[in-house]
Amino acid sequence: MTGELVDQIVDRYFGRTGRLHGPYTAPGGASLSTVRTEIIPSTLYRYELVDGDSRALILQIYLNIAALGGLMWEQEIRVLLRANGLRHPALPEIVDGGYEDDGDASRNGFAFVVTRGGLNTLASVAGSTGFLHERPAEALRHFSMLASALAILHDHGLIHRNLWTGSITVEPVSEETDELVLRLSRFEMSTLVANLLRAATLDASSTNDQVRELLLDQRDGSRALLYASPERIDFLFPPADRGGFLDDQRSDVYSLGVVVWEWFFGPLSVEVPAHLGDTDEVQVWARAARERMRTRLREERSIPRALCDLLLWMLGEQPGDRPESSMVVTRLAEHYAVLANHFTARVSDRPFLVAYMPKESIPTIYEWGWIRSSPMTPEGRAELAAFLEHDLRAAILVHAPHGSDPYIDAGTHVGKREAQQLLVGERAAWFCQPFRPTNALGIASATPIDEVLLIKYVVPLESHRARRIQAQLDRSRFRQRPTPIQAIAYDIHPRELESQRSGRPSWRPLIESVRSPVERTSDEMLYEQAIEWLLEYQGVELRAREYAYSRVETSGGGQIKLVFDDLRDLARQHGQPMLAKFASSVRRRPPFARFFESLSLQDGNALIEAVADDRGVPADRVFSGNVRFVRFDNDTTLVVQAVAGTGRLPERGWLRPADDFGTRIALQRQLAARWELLDNRTLLDQLRNPVTIRGVPTRWQQAIHAFDNGDPKPRPLGGSSAETVLEMLVSQPFYAVQGPPGTGKTEIASRAVAAYLTADHGSRVLISAQANFALDNLAERLLRYLGALDEHGRMVVKQDLLPVRIVSPSTDTVDATPMGQFKLSQLTPQRRKMIADAVKQDLSRDDGWTAVRERYLAALPAALPELDDRFLRGANLVFATCLAATRGALATTDSSLFDWVVVEEAAKAWPGELAIPLSQGLRWTLLGDHKQLPAHRRDDVLGFLGECALDPNPDLNVHGRRQAEYERVFSLFGALFDDEMPAARGPLNRPLRTLDSQFRMRPAIGELVSRVFYPAAGGPEWTGGHLPPGKVSSPVDGDPHRFVSPEAIRGRDLVWLDTAKVAACQDVEAWSNEGEARIVADFVRRLRPAPAPDGLTVLTPYREQKDLLHRLGLPMEQLSTVPAFQGRESDVVVLSLVRDRLRGDSPISNIGYLIQPELANVMMSRARKLLVIVGNFDHFVGVGDFWARVCAGVEQFGVRLDAAEVMAE
Repeated sequence: MTGELVDQIVDRYFGRTGRLHGPYTAPGGASLSTVRTEIIPSTLYRYELVDGDSRALILQIYLNIAALGGLMWEQEIRVLLRANGLRHPALPEIVDGGYEDDGDASRNGFAFVVTRGGLNTLASVAGSTGFLHERPAEALRHFSMLASALAILHDHGLIHRNLWTGSITVEPVSEETDELVLRLSRFEMSTLVANLLRAATLDASSTNDQVRELLLDQRDGSRALLYASPERIDFLFPPADRGGFLDDQRSDVYSLGVVVWEWFFGPLSVEVPAHLGDTDEVQVWARAARERMRTRLREERSIPRALCDLLLWMLGEQPGDRPESSMVVTRLAEHYAVLANHFTARVSDRPFLVAYMPKESIPTIYEWGWIRSSPMTPEGRAELAAFLEHDLRAAILVHAPHGSDPYIDAGTHVGKREAQQLLVGERAAWFCQPFRPTNALGIASATPIDEVLLIKYVVPLESHRARRIQAQLDRSRFRQRPTPIQAIAYDIHPRELESQRSGRPSWRPLIESVRSPVERTSDEMLYEQAIEWLLEYQGVELRAREYAYSRVETSGGGQIKLVFDDLRDLARQHGQPMLAKFASSVRRRPPFARFFESLSLQDGNALIEAVADDRGVPADRVFSGNVRFVRFDNDTTLVVQAVAGTGRLPERGWLRPADDFGTRIALQRQLAARWELLDNRTLLDQLRNPVTIRGVPTRWQQAIHAFDNGDPKPRPLGGSSAETVLEMLVSQPFYAVQGPPGTGKTEIASRAVAAYLTADHGSRVLISAQANFALDNLAERLLRYLGALDEHGRMVVKQDLLPVRIVSPSTDTVDATPMGQFKLSQLTPQRRKMIADAVKQDLSRDDGWTAVRERYLAALPAALPELDDRFLRGANLVFATCLAATRGALATTDSSLFDWVVVEEAAKAWPGELAIPLSQGLRWTLLGDHKQLPAHRRDDVLGFLGECALDPNPDLNVHGRRQAEYERVFSLFGALFDDEMPAARGPLNRPLRTLDSQFRMRPAIGELVSRVFYPAAGGPEWTGGHLPPGKVSSPVDGDPHRFVSPEAIRGRDLVWLDTAKVAACQDVEAWSNEGEARIVADFVRRLRPAPAPDGLTVLTPYREQKDLLHRLGLPMEQLSTVPAFQGRESDVVVLSLVRDRLRGDSPISNIGYLIQPELANVMMSRARKLLVIVGNFDHFVGVGDFWARVCAGVEQFGVRLDAAEVMAE
């Protein structure tokens, strides 16, 4: 295609005439041909344009979409979308992008991307290197920024592969300053070069030529060789004695080292060889250039040794001799202040100055008892200064991007956020800001004094709030030790202040050195605080189930009397305000003996773990044994029986439920994963404000129906399902699907992942879910589509597919289910046998390798652990529950993350649970339905958070007052789909989809669920009578049930058996209803023809009712509580509602946790053919709210029958 034709595309789609995008035009009214650069003929074109506000833009047009152009565009979009979420100043800002089908079948449309700025590069602007050479302090800042940006790319598994001055854009910050903004660019080369390098084994000489032509065919491209690493030079111009090397991330480090070398030593004045076809000449020239740079670094004396040594390290000859980019960032941070002081000539041996405010120190330092005299007296001022100097004698300076605002409730937000310099001393965290002295009118100077930091706020390190400060300190790469420090009062005479600051070191270089290149937004800080609060609450729940005891006597038969040690128990709560508040409620934390008695009543064989005491806390490493509850004496005394094998219980120890062990492990995993989530800026940004640019659909079009003729026959992709499969495949890096009951989100996910792995065998996918059942259900369907499971559920070995099912070692038992075959404990021995059989077949071959094969066979039996690790690392499809998907279990590292992570049942998981699998990938898809059951005990969590808002303790109320914001974080999945989600930024798309057609339930049941729980947005408000339409349709009738008895249900799909006239139906605490249970059991037995055992399920919200139904003769496999049945379905579902009596004025008093619409939604949506609800109809009508709509829906689409009459038939 000619450039003129590409100009026509740009004018049609981006110019003022077409305006499908933009409008973007050539600056100054120039023609498009003058701003066009042909980067790769017929494939990639770049345009330097301006938008409607005359701001500079770069438009890149990609052709040849079915091949090279599509690959390059997808790589560029992948990098830019992640960079957009990071908001790093040295990474580009994406403005627009997408794919357009222009109707030309010969080129399959075109793709494009628009980025902000970038018209000029360091290579294209004459004198740019000299400009930075004359400003070493600014060059140092840009070095830090670019190194940080490169480290972020490498953390995401990306290699730039084209880093030189021609791929670093430059533009001024503003017209009023000579400061510059430098950004990395030209990421499209990364995938192209990687693909060509991979092909080297097939045709090395041809590949070398292609890569060489690509790199040199840039503006001033021959000079790009100056910045190429030795291994890149060897690949492009291979010497006779060695072959090429596939470059890695440290090749980028070398290139950045050359760029920075020129900033501090001036342009590298070596001429590129005129004849690049002469390999020997190029090699000699490149070695000479490298040695020239290294020699200068070794001999230089005018530039600090720390900088020369770092650059010398970056310019190491071999990749292994160089640091990783993250190490460059760390080393720069360590030496930044010294280097900055050197280049700004601000060196002093005098102590750093901090200023304190005497009056403001009275309610804090003085009233806390840290000083004896009031700071308003001369003695107090001197004592306060001495205290500060002592506390700050080994202080650490870090940047607090939001000041003290997250940690202190009192004061203005503006004032607290200005105090961003955090000095962490021995007893306190001191939030400071550069000092602005005031004049006689009390007006602060506009210009701060660089030599003085003003202490504004203080937080005791022993306080609960300070834990988050310590966590921030532990995670910070950027820190300094500004010692020694001298303290003065801020209100001293101006002349005295001038005298004090004279000759002092400036704080500015230190402040610049600790400032992160990317500051956390207030939303990110809130997200972090919410997650940390939630994890602390979950820890408190566990600690509250641990009770201190003292042993008083041991009787015969191993029985032991224990009493509650309230003093030791209370002492543990000291300094833990959340634990103290939680434990103060008898409802949340019952008395000692009552609690363990309740465990025994729930499970007569419940084990209680007894552990030793170590300085007031449980210590299972000192002693751990198990006992069982025997007898309750009073609230503070109980008798237990030691389990066989348990030694003598310590005199003083702790009791806790033995079953809590798994919960503690789960919490530890969430605590470890939270930092991976919070530090992943791209993922965090997508979870809060998801955007995407949809990719090229042509390569995925066949995915919708690719498996239609497979086995098993797939469910129909009706409604929006087919479109959703395609969107899931083309949307990066994030996509979320809300799947109301029966809409087939599992089918959609199976189709999409199967298509993805079929198209790209080298990619790795992690499938996760909150529960094993949901995970295995998705896994089995997916593996059947991929041909890895046959129609009998047996494994089929596929050469290009290695699936692995991860389980915790404690639950890895012999498993006869289809997915059991893919556990490593069963997979590895099977594969080992396959390997051994293949080697044995070759033993008869006379090729000189017989002895090697025999040694290999002899070693193979002992190789199971190594094979486990190899299979796990080589698996391209891994299944693990959220809590099992840890880095250790998956053997992942920062450089071996999964290409795609898909999480089913995302709405049921807490953020900490989701963080574990999500942090293992580079691309994420969430599936779930926030209108069904939420995360475990969510209402308890929110109730406690609400109570914290009213607590006088600032450590508690600072969180309670943020309940609305925290709730959005806790409901991570649901928040994506609620009405408060802001519009997408600019032309970017929201990667969210709600499925709108269900295929599980008969229409009567489907309409009930849709109209009650999924009302159409903007539809009429229901005021009684018929319910207005919902947003989920039921287009398929499905097969009806065939029951002819009881006669009253013949031909009906939705039935309510009303128990109002059955006197025997009365609920009793907690909670069962024997009369209702007998009706349910009788109804099930009278169904004719009798349903298949797996075709009927009786659901009830209460475990006590389930046990009662079992005692009345119903088989346990047909009984379930509602939470345990989410994600499952049955032909026939009978619901036992239990509650039927008024017990108060509030709905919760009368129907308990049936007030939760999510629970009711699950109950009503499990049946495929027949839903029978058994309960007091008028009782639930009277509750109002959604139950009134449920009852109206039953009468609209089903039938209400008198249970007594039906049972009397």
